[in-house]
Amino acid sequence: MFSLTLAAATIALSAISVSARVNPRHRLLPRLTTPSTYDTAILEDYFTYHARYLALGCQYNHGNDFFDACCHPLLQNETLSDLESRCTPDPGVLSSVSSSLEGFTSTSSSWSWSSTADATSTTDATQTTQAPAENVAASTTTWSSSSDTWTSSSDTWTSSYDTWTSTSSATSPASTSNVFTGGFGTYFYQNGVAGACGTVHSDYDLVLAMDSAIYSSDLCGKSVTITNTDTGASVTAVIADECPTCNNANSIDMSLGAFLTIGALVTGQLNIEWYY
Repeated sequence: MFSLTLAAATIALSAISVSARVNPRHRLLPRLTTPSTYDTAILEDYFTYHARYLALGCQYNHGNDFFDACCHPLLQNETLSDLESRCTPDPGVLSSVSSSLEGFTSTSSSWSWSSTADATSTTDATQTTQAPAENVAASTTTWSSSSDTWTSSSDTWTSSYDTWTSTSSATSPASTSNVFTGGFGTYFYQNGVAGACGTVHSDYDLVLAMDSAIYSSDLCGKSVTITNTDTGASVTAVIADECPTCNNANSIDMSLGAFLTIGALVTGQLNIEWYY
C-alpha cells in the first residue's frame, strides 16, 4: 500500500517538474499546491520534502539511480541519515530554496499566504518610454513575510538566511532606443553551480541568463537593464549564464535578487522589456 502511495506522490510531483535539460538551473518555480495523492498521514512534511527536492535538483534526474535513491519523500519516522550521504543537499542551497518558499505556509492540501504575514506591494515608479531618458529610477516596493523584508528603494534584502545589498537602485542610460520587447522574465536558483560564463554567484547577486538565441561568451559581464512593463520597476544586472529554455529570444532568466527587485516570486513570470 505504501509503495503505491509513494509512487503516486512521486508521479504527481514529477508531472509538474520541468523536463531534464543541459542546464538544470533555469525556469525553476516553486510548487504552490500539495499533490492530492501525497499521503500526509505517513510522509514527511510536504514543504520540507519539496524544498529538499528542489535543492537536490531532483526534477532533472528522473529515471536515474540518484532519483531512486534520494528523491522520494521520507516516512515520518525516517531521517536523512537513513539515506546515502549524496542525498543530503548542500546547506546553503537548501537554505536559499527554503527562504524563497517560506512566504507560503502549508494548510492541509494547499499552500497559501500566511494570514499573519500577507505580502504587500506599493509601487511608485517612473514609467519608461522609447524616448531618451536621463534617469530611470527604480521603483519603491516593499515585500514582507514573517521572516523576510525587502525594500528596493534602499536595495537591501534581509532574512534569517541571506543578506543582499545592491548598488543599482537607478540607471542613467544615454538612450533607450534599442529596447527589446515581448519577452518574459523568470528566475532561477544558482545551486552553487558556475554559470555558462564560468563564475559561481549567490542567489542574490544581480546576474542573469540570456536566451540561447542571443547568448554568446562575448556577452559575459555585460550589463542589461530590465523593466517590468506592468509596474515600471527596473533593475540592472550582469550577464553570467545562458538560458536554453527561456520563452523566446527576448526573455531573460534572472537571479532571485534581480527578480525580486522588479517583482514578487509568487508571480513566477513577468512581462519585461530590456536594453544593454
